Amino acid sequence: YDVPESEVDDQVKRVAESARSYEPKSGKAAEGDRVSIDYVGKIGGEAFAGGAGTDQPLVLGSKEFIPGFEDQLIGTKAGDEKQVTVTFPENYQAAHLAGKEATFDVTVKEVSAPGELEVNDETAKNLGLESLERLREIVRGQLENQFGSMTRQKVKRQLLDQLDASYSFEAPSKLVEAEFNNIWAQVNRDLEAAGRTFADEETTEEEARAEYMRLAERRVRLGLVLAEIGEKAGVTVSDEELQRGLFEQVRRFPANQQQEAFEFYRSNPE
Repeated sequence: YDVPESEVDDQVKRVAESARSYEPKSGKAAEGDRVSIDYVGKIGGEAFAGGAGTDQPLVLGSKEFIPGFEDQLIGTKAGDEKQVTVTFPENYQAAHLAGKEATFDVTVKEVSAPGELEVNDETAKNLGLESLERLREIVRGQLENQFGSMTRQKVKRQLLDQLDASYSFEAPSKLVEAEFNNIWAQVNRDLEAAGRTFADEETTEEEARAEYMRLAERRVRLGLVLAEIGEKAGVTVSDEELQRGLFEQVRRFPANQQQEAFEFYRSNPE
């Protein structure tokens, strides 16, 4: 992928922003200023895990925190105490907090104004690099890898969808059952960790089981198709690669099922 220079320029600027200097100021915090805060978050009057912080730097307007949080700190000064009320987004990563209203008791400890944003050799040296050109080389390489990975994933998905539509046969029930058990165990672990239920996900256990059974069947069927294609194309896998792949598969199972899974794959090489 040939990364446009404009993309490199934008990313270099973002990197330089992370190394930007700030100087303490006595006035009110404005958008773009950095504040240092202590905060304690509560839901229904009760503190929640991960909802507290000390000496937390936060650039107002960076959108690092929950929507609405930073806006309510604009106009505060060092020493101010502020109660901030926000609502976690419905798609928030911690599912047990999604959609809930929370209040944060915030103490503003320091307000700092940003220095001039410079993108030059000195900026690169502050980041541990010898020159701006070297910084640009690194950024360009990262973008090439990123876009290349996205392209490969898209092509892979399109290929698998085409194979799925082209090959219809009944996959071995034992392999499908093993794959489903693996998926289902992970689904339940994720729900438990998030404190969620199937109802919270707007589905039922029966519907979820049917959906993941279809996914397991697709994975097994496509795996067999790809194995057949690889054999016809003369693609070979070394013992080392085979062992590595086997252990990667086994590690997806819970610890108390890994030995059983290992024996299953060894006794079912197909």
